[in-house]
Amino acid sequence: MKSFIISLLLCVLSIQIGVSQSSLNDSNYVVVPDQFEFLSGEDLYQVNSLTVWLLKKSGFNAYLDSQLPLYLRKMPCKGLKAVVSANENMIRTKTRIVFTDCMGNVVYTSDEGQSKEKDYRKSYHESIRESFISIESLNVKQQPLAEVNELVNDTDSIVVPLVIEQAITETETVVTPVGSNNTNAKVLETVAVVATVDKEITTPLQFKEYSLTPHQKGYDVMYKGTFIGTIKPTSNTSVYLVNTSQFSGVGYAADQGFVIEREVEGMDQIIKMTFTRK
Repeated sequence: MKSFIISLLLCVLSIQIGVSQSSLNDSNYVVVPDQFEFLSGEDLYQVNSLTVWLLKKSGFNAYLDSQLPLYLRKMPCKGLKAVVSANENMIRTKTRIVFTDCMGNVVYTSDEGQSKEKDYRKSYHESIRESFISIESLNVKQQPLAEVNELVNDTDSIVVPLVIEQAITETETVVTPVGSNNTNAKVLETVAVVATVDKEITTPLQFKEYSLTPHQKGYDVMYKGTFIGTIKPTSNTSVYLVNTSQFSGVGYAADQGFVIEREVEGMDQIIKMTFTRK
């Protein structure tokens, strides 16, 4: 009887995990608030940035709310909201990651993460990372939205290099109306003249002594003019894999240009490098 109950519980648990994984996979993105309720400021201790970064590593198309592209804001029910809930006492910090849909229904809640660190930054980071162990085990692979028209109109989603295929100018010509005997009767006709231009914009993006040179397959990473690595797109079209001789991490296009998020050995803080055109 005992073994039957255990088997039944395991069966129910596997069904719940399968349902949760399906719900997370079926959504197209996850948005993280700029500030969690248990903190007194936006992205305090980089907790919100860390959550976004860990979500991206776990297969999600994740954004801070302030960085959510306009075309996704127009489709709130295509995405989920991920919030970190925290419970603190004198001994330890406990956190969970709660996913809700556009109606406020809880879709999935992670296992509890804990930390005994006294430093706030270290305790939140350690606890949240532990909470993500259960999320990573779901093997989520969100598929991005293929809204071509919205993507073209949304600068957040434009990835260099950009190729200008056509430049359109207008000229006016004077023609005589058909069937008219009055040669003085003239009509102005606007004619669109299409000039094809095959020019790739390859302006490098800069961050201090680093630069990114765009090309068809991603970016080359340069340091003081010397090639140190590459940035290549992944199966998740909004996320890039960064691999250089100095560091590795993930990248994504943003309003400013391109952002790389990376870890530094021995530090809990996520380092953000924002590359822009000079």
